[in-house]
Amino acid sequence: AEVAEYLSKLDGTGLPEYPTAEPDLELAARGAELAGHLCVECHHADPARNKDAVPILNGQHPSYLTAAIRDYRLGVRRNKRMGDAVVGLSQEEVRAIVAYYAQLDGLYPWTGPRATP
Repeated sequence: AEVAEYLSKLDGTGLPEYPTAEPDLELAARGAELAGHLCVECHHADPARNKDAVPILNGQHPSYLTAAIRDYRLGVRRNKRMGDAVVGLSQEEVRAIVAYYAQLDGLYPWTGPRATP
């Protein structure tokens, strides 16, 4: 109850900033190309077009996306479609796809340059 009361009084001021490194646009452009073949059927750049229950990848932190792909590849996270999609990717292809989705607008919109498909 005390935690809920404390949280209800927070107004968002004084919260930490989460700086994001400037994206590697060349890598993100390669990722846009790969995502166009492997990912966008489910994970659209326009999240409103995602199928029901498909996670929005836009703006996710690169370390989270990389860990999620690793876990699908290892079978820690189980989803046949995702496992099949990522199992054959090279590390460089993973880095490219991660760079693409990470630089798309999400919770913390990127205001700098971006790669587009």
